[in-house]
Formats: sequence, structure tokens, C-alpha cells
Amino acid sequence: MKPEVMVLDEPTAGLDPQGVVNLQKLLRKLNDEGITIIISTHEVDLVPNYAQRVFVLVDGLLIAEGTPREIFAQPEILEQANLKVPIVTELFQDLENEGYDMNGNYPLTIDEAKDKFLELLNKN
Repeated sequence: MKPEVMVLDEPTAGLDPQGVVNLQKLLRKLNDEGITIIISTHEVDLVPNYAQRVFVLVDGLLIAEGTPREIFAQPEILEQANLKVPIVTELFQDLENEGYDMNGNYPLTIDEAKDKFLELLNKN
């Protein structure tokens, strides 16, 4: 069928880790072929890797819209929606609390975290 748009509700729910990876690869391929993918999810660790735009809903009302970086930089929005930052972001927030200088720039993805770790190692 070649749909122009696919809407998926919690597509990773119940999948094992390899199933999540396989689904992500399939969705990336379909998106690269021009299909718009809309995903409803609470899996915040996946969002920065795949989303270009994030829409945060609470009780059916849109409370925020932006890039993953814009959304995850707004703790009041996340709290209102009962969401959290990605786990790698939380790690770097904890490192900042331990005295490491993050300049307010927290990684959202594993690749960004790797680059930030290397940057911190080179400073020390």
C-alpha cells in the first residue's frame, strides 16, 4: 500500500530490545522513502533519535511543540506531562551536580553523550 502517513500508538510496547531496534530500522527506512511517521510514545529515550518535531499532550490538549532539544530543555513541561528527560541527559545532569561543567548543554542521544564524554576527558 504506500501510505503517505503512518500513525503508530506506542509501537515499541511489549517488544524486546532487538525488536525495538528492528522496528526503528524499518520506520527509518519508510521515512527515508518519503512516508511521514507519527508516533505516540512515552519512550523518551527514543524520541531524540527519531523525532524532528515533538508535540506534548496532556489530557488531550497540546501544551508544547518543538524540536526534541527544545522540549527536553523545559522541565516544567515535562513535569506537567509526567515525562522525564532521556536517560543520557539525566546522567549528564547528575555529572553537572557533581561539579562537571556542562554549560547547560546536555546530550540527548548516545552519540552526543560519547562526544561530550570525550570533551570532558580532554578537559581533564
